[in-house]
Amino acid sequence: MTLHKRQRRLHKRGRGMAKLDEQQRHRARIAAKKLRYATEFFESLFPANKVRPYREQLSHLQDDLGWRNDMAVAESLLCRLGAEQQHLAIACAYARGNIARRVSADKGPATSLEAIQDSKPSRVALQCGRSWTVPADGATE
Repeated sequence: MTLHKRQRRLHKRGRGMAKLDEQQRHRARIAAKKLRYATEFFESLFPANKVRPYREQLSHLQDDLGWRNDMAVAESLLCRLGAEQQHLAIACAYARGNIARRVSADKGPATSLEAIQDSKPSRVALQCGRSWTVPADGATE
């Protein structure tokens, strides 16, 4: 699969980033991870100063999506804990409110995805004078 196809998949899965549910966000995170790993694998074929910023943007997106996933898991655990341990209900509600505030204020994943869209592999490839498509047999030019 070419890097271009992986990026299209990431854009498809990340469309409407702010409105994605946990499962959709997880799929976008996996797509970002696969694109980053593929970019790292083929990185040596291109000038480092052209590919490094793109790879770093992918890494930031993956981190942002991971943070949002962590917050969703924490919110779920706090909800369950508050229901099971009544004496902790108020503290759990406070913590859940704090998490909700931080998540609603966070624009990280949307900003990271926009940065990746602005530096598509095809633009990097044009600057490098090479194609991002690698033959199935792995042979290079």
